[in-house]
Amino acid sequence: MDLPRRHNGRLRVLIVDDDANLHGDYSRALALSRPQHQLAAARDALFGVTTAASGGDDPEFELVHAYDGASALALVESGVATGQRFSVAFVDMRMPPGWTGAETIRRLWDADPTIQAVLCTAFSDFTWDKVLLEVGRSEGLHLLRKPFAPEQVRRFAEVLSKKWQLAHAPMSRLPDGPA
Repeated sequence: MDLPRRHNGRLRVLIVDDDANLHGDYSRALALSRPQHQLAAARDALFGVTTAASGGDDPEFELVHAYDGASALALVESGVATGQRFSVAFVDMRMPPGWTGAETIRRLWDADPTIQAVLCTAFSDFTWDKVLLEVGRSEGLHLLRKPFAPEQVRRFAEVLSKKWQLAHAPMSRLPDGPA
């Protein structure tokens, strides 16, 4: 199945956080580890097997960084206009003095309702109900607690990008149901 991708073969992921150090954490979590993939590919070739660790099924991400909600919205609007949409946005809950993460997600969804959003927070002084009220829907909204493990970020990006791809697959290319 030929799923939609950017022309360079990478899925676009938007990182929205006011902390530059966290942008580095996201980048490290989502970077393909070339030596590890080469080692896994060599092992698989030696034993005649294929695993996800060999890199065959691992998505490669194009990371785009924004440090506030307004900048993120401009990037999403540009992506929609040029046909280079984002599959996932990781959005910090608190980005003073601008929009909250929930408000940012709501505005991102106004521009592109298909983007998968991960709200990232280290704080427990909010309720899920309050976030849902501000965002307006629960479909496509996910929560990631800080501090996060790199594997959590990678898994969210992989699974949600796959979900996004499937939602964008032309119906004519989806397999037929039972005959």
